[in-house]
Amino acid sequence: PWSLAQVTLEEELGCDLQEVFEGVGDAPVPVAAASLGQVYRWTRRSDGCTVAVKVQRPDMAVAVALDIYILRRLACAVRFVIQQMTQNRTDHVMLLDAWARGTYAELDYKAEARNQEHFRRALEQRMGGRVYVPQVDHNLSTKRVLVTEWVDGPRLADCPPDVV
Repeated sequence: PWSLAQVTLEEELGCDLQEVFEGVGDAPVPVAAASLGQVYRWTRRSDGCTVAVKVQRPDMAVAVALDIYILRRLACAVRFVIQQMTQNRTDHVMLLDAWARGTYAELDYKAEARNQEHFRRALEQRMGGRVYVPQVDHNLSTKRVLVTEWVDGPRLADCPPDVV
């Protein structure tokens, strides 16, 4: 719910949202949602630019840690059974640990901001302007909040195969 997202945003940014963004209102509706967070479309007061504000759901790190713990226990059991009954020596725990490192990295929006900037520079060089990656506002981005410029356009999923 908005009340939880608001608390996260204000904790991370250290101020009232109305000071930084226009269009927040009393109960804004996210324009997109995913398992780790949700995205709002607001206007940055400092320059009037429309931005995407991605906020991580509260206690997401704890929820992910619990899920990984449960999966790791299961992977230990699977590894034991498979190694007892077959010649297969796949280390399911090691595979899960590698996946878990990537999953934890997804929780750090500062790292995501750095990766987005790296991706942006790389694509500018290689694609000659045919692909656009939104700029990150590093001053407003934190470990649990990512602010980028808003880009209007079709969703990639809605594009025909020849465009993708």
